[in-house]
Amino acid sequence: GPNRLPRVLHVEDEEDVHAVVKIMLQDSCELTWTATLAASEEALNNQEFDLVLLDIGLPDGSGLDLLETIDRRVKPPRVVIFSAYDVTDEYADKVSAVLIKSKTNNKKLADVILGVMRGD
Repeated sequence: GPNRLPRVLHVEDEEDVHAVVKIMLQDSCELTWTATLAASEEALNNQEFDLVLLDIGLPDGSGLDLLETIDRRVKPPRVVIFSAYDVTDEYADKVSAVLIKSKTNNKKLADVILGVMRGD
């Protein structure tokens, strides 16, 4: 319903990064965490999400491979890439925002995620 919190899938293999994101977003969304490409695929195929916060470097492949799975959804979630790696314009054009970990502080990350969820 209209009062439910947005559902966010956080695809991230570093537990410390997830812990920071979890604290930042705990009052703003319902957060699901996956640390591998396989677990992320499964979550996307079995649950509905409003937003995917996507890391690229995963232990079993590239997070970018999830973009096809996301695009096949009836109601595809918005995507914010949050990675140590830069992405090409081809991928950047397919998502709502791209943030580089080394250049993004916690406030900016939270502001971008919340803005994308609101549809800014």
